[in-house]
Amino acid sequence: GRYYEGILQVRGDDRELAPREVRAVRTLVGARIDRSGDADAFVSRIEEVHGGIDFYVSTNSLAKGLARDLAAAFGGTVSASPKLYGQRQGQEVDRVTALVRLPAFQKGDVVRLYGQPGTYTVQAYRGASGDFFAQGVDTPWLGFVAPESHVVEINGLPTACLSGPIVPP
Repeated sequence: GRYYEGILQVRGDDRELAPREVRAVRTLVGARIDRSGDADAFVSRIEEVHGGIDFYVSTNSLAKGLARDLAAAFGGTVSASPKLYGQRQGQEVDRVTALVRLPAFQKGDVVRLYGQPGTYTVQAYRGASGDFFAQGVDTPWLGFVAPESHVVEINGLPTACLSGPIVPP
């Protein structure tokens, strides 16, 4: 493989990434690099690994920027950890691993909420707080802002859930 400084890791939050998510992430990363117009911005290699996908990229700032872009596009959280790689011209050089954890659901998914009748379509997701806005499928006039811990079902599949009150917007 070619030279790389940064590693972008994309994982599901306590789950495997779905094939459609892997495709969407690959597309977004490719488009962002193409759009940058920077000849020094490139992906050295891509590895599909257990739980997600890794991109080995040319610079640390590219890894961190792509992580922010993915979190903005799909929700989720970002963390970065530098590791000492070596020295260049007497300066210490770090390799940064930027990790994006994608949430269990995305905009457009249908969820069932703890203590609430009916199903709700996820309209927006705030990655940093973990809150999302959902609107009633059969009751579009009814919407909730809720933490992701209140979701008991995603697209018909049950999930673990914490109990607690849900506050209407």
